Amino acid sequence: MKNKPQTPNSLPRSTGEGWDGGTPNSAPILACPRLTGEGTHTQHMYVFHKMIAGLLLMLCIVTQAIALPKESRVPGGIAIIPLPASEQAPVVTYGKYRVTVVKEHNKWLAVVGIPLATTPGKQTLQIATGNNKHEPNFIVTDKKYRTQKLTVTNDRQVNPNAEDLKRIESESARTEAALTHYTDNLTPNFNLLWPVKGKPSPTFGFRRIFN
Repeated sequence: MKNKPQTPNSLPRSTGEGWDGGTPNSAPILACPRLTGEGTHTQHMYVFHKMIAGLLLMLCIVTQAIALPKESRVPGGIAIIPLPASEQAPVVTYGKYRVTVVKEHNKWLAVVGIPLATTPGKQTLQIATGNNKHEPNFIVTDKKYRTQKLTVTNDRQVNPNAEDLKRIESESARTEAALTHYTDNLTPNFNLLWPVKGKPSPTFGFRRIFN
């Protein structure tokens, strides 16, 4: 007797029956059914279409929702500024550095890193969209970071000598080159993870005053 072709409504459900790797009362994830008989092609196409629909939905969610960092318009914080509508990403500059621009829900956003040494008050962005230019302002408020005063007996650690100053200048030049480098075709991932487990050291912004 030939197997009766199965319709999509007669495919195995969440009981796990007929599914590779399935367990009772649990829905399989991207598993393939054991398909036999004349209904094999129909069932394969049904499962394939369901998988494609799920992947397209996941892609839509990824492109629409970005894990943006927490906004805090203080020295050492981040400002998230809405940008004018345009087909191409606007070019945004803050001071002498390019600003990260991302698209969320079809709207361009500038993710502005505020230097720790910024003086609180009005700040200005330079925005270029094609031939149009804008200079919107935003306000940075003050923040008092925790401060620790230390007395150091090694004077070289407080007042670097000529050799130390040469190394510091070299490292500063490398840092500046990294800060001025901008990659247009890269979407940043702001959802950072803890690198290791353990007791955290002082957080960003913690200041030490020597002698």
